Amino acid sequence: MSIFKRLLQFSVISVAIAVAVQPLTSSLPPPVDPHAKLARGGGWDAALLDPLDAGLRAEILRHGDLAQATYDAFDGRYWSPNCGTSLHGLRRMLPALGLAGHGYVATAFIYATCDVDIPRWLMTRLHADAWDDHANWAGYGAGAGAEEASRVGHRDVVVVWRGTMSAEEWFMNLRTGLVPFDAAAEGDGAMVAEGFHTLYTSSNAGNKYGARSARDQVADELKRLVDHFGKRGEEGLPPRTVSVLRVVVKTALVPTVPRTALEASVSGVLGGLWALAGLRQAFEYVHVGHELALNVSKSPHLKDSHDPVGSHNLELCLHLLDGHESAAGAFRREDGAPRRDVALVNKRSAMLRDTEGIPEKWSQTANKGLERDGSGRWVLPARERDDMPANDVLPLSELD
Repeated sequence: MSIFKRLLQFSVISVAIAVAVQPLTSSLPPPVDPHAKLARGGGWDAALLDPLDAGLRAEILRHGDLAQATYDAFDGRYWSPNCGTSLHGLRRMLPALGLAGHGYVATAFIYATCDVDIPRWLMTRLHADAWDDHANWAGYGAGAGAEEASRVGHRDVVVVWRGTMSAEEWFMNLRTGLVPFDAAAEGDGAMVAEGFHTLYTSSNAGNKYGARSARDQVADELKRLVDHFGKRGEEGLPPRTVSVLRVVVKTALVPTVPRTALEASVSGVLGGLWALAGLRQAFEYVHVGHELALNVSKSPHLKDSHDPVGSHNLELCLHLLDGHESAAGAFRREDGAPRRDVALVNKRSAMLRDTEGIPEKWSQTANKGLERDGSGRWVLPARERDDMPANDVLPLSELD
């Protein structure tokens, strides 16, 4: 069975969506879906992007929430014996984050490891030996539940990747040299940054959570999901091209490096020097798909000051996307207020105006997770069994 893939890129955070489509019976009328041709292998239509189609906006926001869950669920506390894992178990994660009614069910966790030596001073975990000091929870696979699949008329299978959070992942990001994405590909195949490729393809045989590479984990989970739905008669689509939509905040610095430095006249000069030397340009990026650029200055809720760090924030991106009508249009509002909760912007940033009355970086666990034990001492309580790290997979009958 084949699947059609779409990639929605939120800044440098991405949600890969694999869709197996077949009409399903439903007592509800199918939703208006002007971008249905995308699910059937068509390309992006400029008419859907400017002005931004309401159905497409809603779908991107929905998958943006699934991506945000990887940040909200990640245990990055260096003092935690489970640092680097999901705070919640597979079944509990989406409900714990308020996404129980989102229509999707997490089916498997994805872990990433690397086969290079990381400087020990970067490994800030105090209890690394209590869990796993060579792997981090990197995302999850999910599928549309029966009700959601029936409502929209097809079954979405989603692979959600977390963005960079741990110190060792930032270290790997510095390895920016380009390597072939597929070493077995003939000719000039796609090139990707070495650091990402290492995290994506590495495995550690003696490691419980890193014994299989993230790439293999994803491939196995997609096969499991597609095989399951195929046996149920939900046939997949014939092979199609990959359609890419890049959603980016204009003032976010990270997604523009090294592209910004190598554009226009600068890239021409450097490219000429590389050609004279008979070498391939080290940072030779090729644009694919379409780009939906969002402007911070359009939102009346955000500060005027330029903040490249705050701009690199998924909740900010979703806020701007919620208010985006068109490239030339004003910020979309309803009854004088944005439709998406504006307080989410400051969850991990300080981008909101002071007049909004929302403190900066307000999302935090009470007392950093410490609780008083029976003797009155402050301790980090043990997780419940269902929230402990596990190579758990969901029986797919629970999606039916």
